[in-house]
Amino acid sequence: MSLPDFDGFFLAATGHDRFDYQRRLAGVDGDRTAESLLINIPTGLGKTAAVVLAWLWNSVAVGGQAQPTRWPRRLVYCLPMRTLVEQTRTEVENWLKRLLARAEEIGLGADAQQELRWLV
Repeated sequence: MSLPDFDGFFLAATGHDRFDYQRRLAGVDGDRTAESLLINIPTGLGKTAAVVLAWLWNSVAVGGQAQPTRWPRRLVYCLPMRTLVEQTRTEVENWLKRLLARAEEIGLGADAQQELRWLV
């Protein structure tokens, strides 16, 4: 089975095309090893989507389909204000629901779909 396409995965989750930096962060074209990176991107250009969806794609969508990825099992998000926490939670829930609704279309297998259901 081939790997799900990150561009389609991102579009299905957000309804928007991805930026190049989001694709690079997910490691689509190279080593998919999570590493500490400084993301210096202006407000409103999808930093939250970049981090969360890169992690989801590598941890859930790709999972064990390719050579094992070295992405962490859990994603921890630390935010300074409750309003940002609630906004981020709502966005992530919406992304998960959209991904589940289009799971077959974007090539997510049964295991990935089960992981997404558990996360919702």
